[in-house]
Amino acid sequence: MLRRVLDRLWDLQGLTCREATRLAANAMDRPLTFRERVKLSMHGLLCSYCRNYVRQLRFLRKWVRRMSPPDVTSPGEELPSASVSRIKKRLESESSRIE
Repeated sequence: MLRRVLDRLWDLQGLTCREATRLAANAMDRPLTFRERVKLSMHGLLCSYCRNYVRQLRFLRKWVRRMSPPDVTSPGEELPSASVSRIKKRLESESSRIE
């Protein structure tokens, strides 16, 4: 009986381990849709391997953030105007050499 229930749940969640790991990796870069989150959660309830994979991804992400130097800008942060002007000058000089 329990086996039939678990088989039915497995069929309902509709993700292979390959798809689940891909979704878990995508979750690090973008917000998942509600449907994706539900599918990944259901898969995680039934698959200890993927559950461990998600746990390891989260650990690595936290560790990398902790170990990165404090002067590294995160996505979405503005560069200082001095840096922007220095980059523009360098790009202009490089493009003039190419022409």
